[in-house]
Amino acid sequence: MVKVESKGYRKKRILFFLKRLKINWKIYYKSGYGKAGFYLVLFFVIMTALSPVLTFHDPMNFIAPLEDTYTAQQELNMLLPSYLNYNSTQLSTTSVNSEGSYLLFTNSANGTIYGIGLGATSETPKGKIINLAYLNIPSSYNVFPVSVYPISKYLSFISSGYSTITYTTYFVIGATNGANSLIYTGEVWWTGATWGSGNPYVKHIIKIEIPGKLIYSPELNSIQLSESPPAWIPFDNMSASSMGFMPGMIIALTEENGEYNLSSYYLNSNTLAWYNILPNNGIPTTPVPYGVFFSPGKVYGSEIIIGRGTHIMAYSLLSGKLRWNTNLPYPINLKATPTIPLDYQLSPNSYNMVFIALNNIYGVYGVYLSNGTLVDIYNVGAPITSMTSSLGSSGFPSYLLVTTNNEIFSIGGIGKLKGTFTIASSDGLLTYTPLYIADKTAAIFNTNLGLMLEIQAQLGKDSAEWSVHFNSNYLPIKQPILFRNAETGRSSIAFITNNGYFNMYASSGVDKNPIPPTLNSPSGNIYLLGTNSDGNDLWSQLIASFPTDWLFGITVAIGVMVIAVLAAMLVGYSGPIVSSVVETVSLVVYLIPGLALLIALASVLGASMLNIVIILTIIGWPFTTLTLIGVVRQIKARTFVEAAKVSGSSTWQILYKHMMPNMTPLLVYFLALAIGGAVAGVATLQFLGLAPLTIPTWGGMLQPIFNNFFLAAQAPWWVLPPSIILTAFIMAFIFISRGLDEVVNPRIRRQ
Repeated sequence: MVKVESKGYRKKRILFFLKRLKINWKIYYKSGYGKAGFYLVLFFVIMTALSPVLTFHDPMNFIAPLEDTYTAQQELNMLLPSYLNYNSTQLSTTSVNSEGSYLLFTNSANGTIYGIGLGATSETPKGKIINLAYLNIPSSYNVFPVSVYPISKYLSFISSGYSTITYTTYFVIGATNGANSLIYTGEVWWTGATWGSGNPYVKHIIKIEIPGKLIYSPELNSIQLSESPPAWIPFDNMSASSMGFMPGMIIALTEENGEYNLSSYYLNSNTLAWYNILPNNGIPTTPVPYGVFFSPGKVYGSEIIIGRGTHIMAYSLLSGKLRWNTNLPYPINLKATPTIPLDYQLSPNSYNMVFIALNNIYGVYGVYLSNGTLVDIYNVGAPITSMTSSLGSSGFPSYLLVTTNNEIFSIGGIGKLKGTFTIASSDGLLTYTPLYIADKTAAIFNTNLGLMLEIQAQLGKDSAEWSVHFNSNYLPIKQPILFRNAETGRSSIAFITNNGYFNMYASSGVDKNPIPPTLNSPSGNIYLLGTNSDGNDLWSQLIASFPTDWLFGITVAIGVMVIAVLAAMLVGYSGPIVSSVVETVSLVVYLIPGLALLIALASVLGASMLNIVIILTIIGWPFTTLTLIGVVRQIKARTFVEAAKVSGSSTWQILYKHMMPNMTPLLVYFLALAIGGAVAGVATLQFLGLAPLTIPTWGGMLQPIFNNFFLAAQAPWWVLPPSIILTAFIMAFIFISRGLDEVVNPRIRRQ
């Protein structure tokens, strides 16, 4: 019978408790503060539960990849004059000294040659258009883009006793009306004693008339250089060959009466050096010179490489004699120009190859330049759009970079793939030849939707170092060029767009963190709130802070409430001495300025998260304790407590059954205040740099602003979200405590 009565009693108590809870909830929910606090806390609870799903990256260890966080520094952006004929013009430059290039060269539809100043001298300020030569090409002729090449001055070399070589720059430009063609050459020089001194001008202009239609821009048997020239460069005099030196020669590919003709003319003369009708069928590739920097005595091994149909051929550069003609298994790919590494041009070696791409099988092949032997290198499995390579100083180049429409392959030897890099489909197709930066062993490439990247040439998932997205006003762009900028002494990249914008970028990456919010990054990552200065994903840090800030708040609040309740009970039921000691200690701690005590304790105990919890607990308990002491004394004086004592109840029974139930609403009130206060305290210590930043918290996200308030204006996406969330969290518990106050204090309850 006793047990049955006991169960019934407990059931009545539970029903009474639930009824009381329902009444109190109605009172609480009528409060505007309470209602606002409830929904705010509900939001924080839901976000905490969803945080594992909503956190995209490791909040503390994830660093946005370099292509997202670094960009090339723009050095010049300008709209070129309309007379430059944007549709056909192209940039060209070369370096003939250690300083680099002072001008970039371009032309108009009538063949007028212009220089674009790069800012290295007062005569060539950045962006200044300088008229160098007016060629007066007839309007019926289609003019090709101008090209410039480094050339050695032969007479200066002879007069110095074969000891000092002076370098200069020659331009070559072609034009055709379909039946006949014109080729112009001229030397770019300066009014001062040295290159880059005084004003630039053109001298020794020569016009060559040839029958047939030019297929490609005519070229010199030299190579455009982004760095200082090597020891031996072709000379500007045809007599150089009699002394064993390489003379400058103009290479032209023309079509006449259904035949393709490859011819060569001596520079600074209209003298024909040789002429050949190309065998085989199909459109030929661009002629590529080999051995242009061979030392004296070895220049007779230099060649012109050209492919046509299923054949690739080598002609002697000096005599035009066919050296070898190799049959290919499939037609040669016209999109990917045959590639010869730069250092292969310095000396003849048995390992020197020209790299070609073939149609149908999507294969990369090598052809030994000494005898035309064909070697299967690698099949990339997709149509090849371009190729470039590293220097190739001692054998197979370290990196042979091959592009398809949306992927780059790094090939390090026969059958040896070093890595790949895939471009997101949203960034467009790879349509331009990569630019190899030798001193960084990296490649620059661009797409037709305006993305330019620098990537480590070994490739791989995280090989990109920086990226640039071009404005739609700058699209489409023409093939960029790489050169050493004489103004900065560093490598730069420049290009022209079809609508006439000229853009120049430094090839070194500039940190663009903090990144603003974006849904479309080069790596494909989404940054809803951008990044901070370290490249961390702010969205992930914000979401991951929900459970950790909750944990801090609840842990500290429970610690505060346990100490406060025990201290209040001790005072209420102890003698006057113990009661006075506890009250005095509580009052002393309470009267010390909170922020000063917070900083002092953090400095003494050390900045660990456990210590931070202890510090906030120490600071938080006095106020709650002093309030609860008065409540305990009031309850102790109540009649039902005296009745419990008379009936023989122990102190523990009185505290547990009579004190605690009457204190519960007030304890919930103080618990709400303690949670908000604890989170505010953690945020304060982290903002001041007195708490570790090893775990994600809203206060930790704001810490960098303490030393750099400019970030608030520079990156509001970084500052505002954690500030708003932190404020809302604290206010939520203030609102809850205000709503609970109306429950426990009828005098302020709204009627």
